[in-house]
Amino acid sequence: MKPRPIPLVEPFWQWQRRSLPVDTPPLPPGRHRVDVAVVGGGLAGLSTAYHLLRRQPGLRLVVLEAEGLAAGASGRTTGMLSPGVGQSLPALVRRLGEQTARALYQQTLAAVRDVQALVTAEGIDCDLQRSGQVIFARSRPQQRRLLALAQQLSALDLAAEVEILDEAALQRRLRLPRLSRGEASDGPAALRFPTAGIVDPLRLVLGLAQRVAALGGQIHAPSRVLSIAGLDEKAARASEPVCLQLADGHVRADRVVVATAGYAPKLGLFSGRLLPVQLQAVVSEPLSDATLADLGWAERDGFLDARRVFGYFRQTADRRIVFGGARPRYAWKGGDGGPAALSAAAAQVAADFAQLFPDELGIRLVGGWGGTIGYVLDALPAIGCLPHAPRIFHAVGWCGHGVALATAAGAWLAAAMSGDALPALPWFRSHLPKVPTELGRYLGFAATTRLMAASDAWS
Repeated sequence: MKPRPIPLVEPFWQWQRRSLPVDTPPLPPGRHRVDVAVVGGGLAGLSTAYHLLRRQPGLRLVVLEAEGLAAGASGRTTGMLSPGVGQSLPALVRRLGEQTARALYQQTLAAVRDVQALVTAEGIDCDLQRSGQVIFARSRPQQRRLLALAQQLSALDLAAEVEILDEAALQRRLRLPRLSRGEASDGPAALRFPTAGIVDPLRLVLGLAQRVAALGGQIHAPSRVLSIAGLDEKAARASEPVCLQLADGHVRADRVVVATAGYAPKLGLFSGRLLPVQLQAVVSEPLSDATLADLGWAERDGFLDARRVFGYFRQTADRRIVFGGARPRYAWKGGDGGPAALSAAAAQVAADFAQLFPDELGIRLVGGWGGTIGYVLDALPAIGCLPHAPRIFHAVGWCGHGVALATAAGAWLAAAMSGDALPALPWFRSHLPKVPTELGRYLGFAATTRLMAASDAWS
């Protein structure tokens, strides 16, 4: 059956926004001099600005956003706040060893808790729910993958961070189709991670923006940075302020933070190393009382399945389902593929949605959208400063874990910029693996995701 087309709309989080809670005028034309310029008005950029201003009151700090606040990945995510890094914890252990993998995972747990604490301390109204997250199996091989994950967590002395759910326990949290899960001996029906939750990502961004403004930071959107002097190693001048060129002026800053996710290569940062990858999501109409009762989804856990190309979904404050998934896309030269490609991808997400929420439930999808994330070949972020330009810092490459990591990384980067020592973790780095040639990136990404999808189909 051909997937049903889904109307392309603005991300759901934009639908009820009436006005910005802060004034964000474009930067006036001319020359400007500041202590810190933050490029990017999403979670990473605003969190870094907030933590810098908390550490250094009176800092002359500007945030420069090309379009509007949360116009990029931060406002297009599904808003699932969860631990984890890389594509697979067992694979991370094989690649980095138990000690490093454990330290990374613990840091992601701390990231979730840090974001929850920040939201609570600052009273940010973003529908934070400490509801946990469930990874469920759709087949017997996926049960075995969950069993391997649970065993790996136990081997890393992290068993307290996961709950093993049998079929009955899973159905008590959400009445999913039985699919093709097998007997208990194949592995658990699901794993639940209590250190997780959901947020309205746009309201989190706007709440951070309010706090930045209250601390004296200036936010300018739209104010597109066209180029940053010194990103090129040959042009770097470690002893001079960094110059940011805009269409009708420039900003000279003692320090610069680049927090532009998948758009960083457009500024010349990490070209060929940070891939602009497209993801997609759909949203349903609000669930009726009867449908919600049929589903038994009272706790509002976030859910994702155990496939390699997985689907993921959560419930909103007004009881809609926001559902993401289908194959991630890398378009030629880092474009977005255009409306036709997004429409086809949204239809695939809708087809996946229909497998879990069949037509007899009467849940109608009302729109879909896409977004650009920054993806790194080894699936680890890059947080640090450029070795040849120590005044230029960056926080990019969240690889699908951005709600927790991008928000928490603001505190980590502010600490580094204030002279504090950071843990010896592999994501505090400026060297990223490179995928040579545009043809290699385009064909390699497509082949890898197709192979992953085929592996899911076989299992």
